Amino acid sequence: MVKFTELRFSKQVPDKLKKEIAKSPFLIEDNLYIYYAGSTTRTIVKLLKSNMSVVATSPNYGGTIYCVTQDDLYIYYGGTTTRTIVKLLKSNMTTAVSSPNYGGTIYCVTQDDLYIYYGGITTLTIVKLLKSDMTTAVSSPNYGGAILCITQDDLYIYYGGSTTRTIVKLLKSNMSVVATSPNYGGTIWCITQDDLYIYYGGEITQTIVKLLKSNMSVVATSPNYGGAIYWIGEENKPGYRTIYV
Repeated sequence: MVKFTELRFSKQVPDKLKKEIAKSPFLIEDNLYIYYAGSTTRTIVKLLKSNMSVVATSPNYGGTIYCVTQDDLYIYYGGTTTRTIVKLLKSNMTTAVSSPNYGGTIYCVTQDDLYIYYGGITTLTIVKLLKSDMTTAVSSPNYGGAILCITQDDLYIYYGGSTTRTIVKLLKSNMSVVATSPNYGGTIWCITQDDLYIYYGGEITQTIVKLLKSNMSVVATSPNYGGAIYWIGEENKPGYRTIYV
């Protein structure tokens, strides 16, 4: 049982949290490789962990890549200009297939066994995409602002962003809104979750909010960080949980 939550403000990620880096929107890792992306080059680079040498590079995406996720066989990523989710084969870093155009820049993506879920600006919805053929299954209601961060558990999607400045709980099966958190007071840039709670942060308010999943009520709020919060990770230990931002 988790007795309390400890919050650490740290710009240096501890070695014990290397796997947590996989939650960064620009960087993921598996047992052997690091995969990362960004602007200018506009590619996904596959890096061998043991000696940090480049193994392979994907084709050019056509725009800045803002988000990336993975499963055992594929990388899925999206961004601006092209505005699609690309399914990339890990073994040789070739493009398998791309999604339909989202209609705006894609800022966040997550996945489960069967589907990809992603969101961004302009369209302002979460799209549920079938992995097998990258076709759109269904989209969520309009969020009312840019969707900038996303996470998920077995049954629900949780996401947040600008304008509305709330965390929305979305039922995966039919993409309907179940509940919405109180307004954060600023743009929400980062989110993570465990079995019982959602943790998120961003601009203006500059705090981490702990939200109870069951009813989306605020349980606790951290001290002010002193600046905008763009990244969050969490670590479990016997008896307590540590949040890093």
